[in-house]
Amino acid sequence: MEKIELNVKGVFYGLMAYWNKIDNATRYIVKLKIQTTTVETVRVSPNPKCLNTKQIKKKEMQEIACLEKDRLTYYHTFTGLAVISYEIINNCRYSTGKTYVVAVEAEDRDGKIIAKSDDISAEVITKT
Repeated sequence: MEKIELNVKGVFYGLMAYWNKIDNATRYIVKLKIQTTTVETVRVSPNPKCLNTKQIKKKEMQEIACLEKDRLTYYHTFTGLAVISYEIINNCRYSTGKTYVVAVEAEDRDGKIIAKSDDISAEVITKT
C-alpha cells in the first residue's frame, strides 16, 4: 500500500492539513480524531511493602469528523476548534493528555483504500 505524505499545521483556532497527490485516487477521506493519553501507575511486586512500580501509557482515539474530498483537492482546514491540549488554572498551564490527530486515506473507483497516511498530531493556535 502506498503512503500519503501528510502535513498538519496549527492555525488560528483550527488545523490545516495538506497531502501529496496519489495516482488513481478518486477521492480522499480526511479524519479528525482526539487522542487521549492516560498514565496508570501499576505495582510490580505483589508485596505491599515493596514500592516497585511502573507507569503504563494508554492511548485512546475518538474519531470526531470524517470528510470526503474529490481527487483534485489535496488539503482541508478544520476551523472553530477549541484548545484541548492544556488548561490554564490560576495562571498555570496544565496538560490534559489530549491532542488532535489527522489522518488521510485515498480510495480508488471501486472504494478500495490504495494509500494511507500516518496519524499526525498538531496543536491549535490561539494567538497570532
